[in-house]
Amino acid sequence: MSRIRGGPLVRRLEILKLLQGNPMRTADIGDYFRSEDAETVDPRTIQRDLRALQDGFEFLGTTLKITEETRGHSLKYYKSTVHPLFLALNLTELTALLKALQWGWRDPDQQVRETYRHLLNYVYRQLTDYAKGRLQHVLDVEIPKEPAQNRPEEDIYRTNILYLLKSGRKVKITYTTEKGDRVTRLGRVRNYKEGIITFRDLEEGSTLSRHSSEIFIDWDEIDYM
Repeated sequence: MSRIRGGPLVRRLEILKLLQGNPMRTADIGDYFRSEDAETVDPRTIQRDLRALQDGFEFLGTTLKITEETRGHSLKYYKSTVHPLFLALNLTELTALLKALQWGWRDPDQQVRETYRHLLNYVYRQLTDYAKGRLQHVLDVEIPKEPAQNRPEEDIYRTNILYLLKSGRKVKITYTTEKGDRVTRLGRVRNYKEGIITFRDLEEGSTLSRHSSEIFIDWDEIDYM
């Protein structure tokens, strides 16, 4: 990942990205921020950044947090599944984004619906008063009142078909064949749209589409990874 130079704000956002899928210790993070003159950022500065991120660091109306895990007796590692994303949009582009998120909010799948609701809350918290006034008529859903805060992916992946779409992992899928047989086979989710799951049957080599109510995925057998 290329370095982005700046003050505490930029550094903390960069730490969030750095920790994605890559748990690190304080010293490792400090080494990453090694400057051109071969001097690392003061370890106390990195420690302050990590404490701020653990407590909850507010950026553009959203609270961002990382988690800590201890390995062995005392080795502390920090990790994050949040990816800070900044979009510089004009109001026409913002209208398109708000409408798309509201369409997703009406999805028949509860977990997908909740994901879009969370995203809409994220975006709305970043709007200026001017934008809220100009685009109020675009909103036909009630914006959540709770503060926007990033959610660790491992806390929300269960029963969320979007997680399987993202991960591309192999899972056991139970469905009814065209002949009416109920089978359980190894498969991979390829697409999801308005309650319809498209998946690849890896044993038969075929691609099928079924409504989410017509298939069964045993989430107890799926660990977060």
